[in-house]
Amino acid sequence: MLDQSYYQKTDEIIEHYGRKAASLIPIMQDIQAEYRYLPGELLTYVAKEIGVKRGKSLQCGDIL
Repeated sequence: MLDQSYYQKTDEIIEHYGRKAASLIPIMQDIQAEYRYLPGELLTYVAKEIGVKRGKSLQCGDIL
């Protein structure tokens, strides 16, 4: 489990970009810049906080 400070910083980043699905990538980029990696716990936390639901991932065959 991550230290509470990780969640506090993540909340600041989320507030900066707004709680919308379109903010997912910039939020993740800022988290990675802050910690030099993307903690799995924060990926789940951010998705929940901004309302992004887990969907079917694209496979190469889906594109071709």
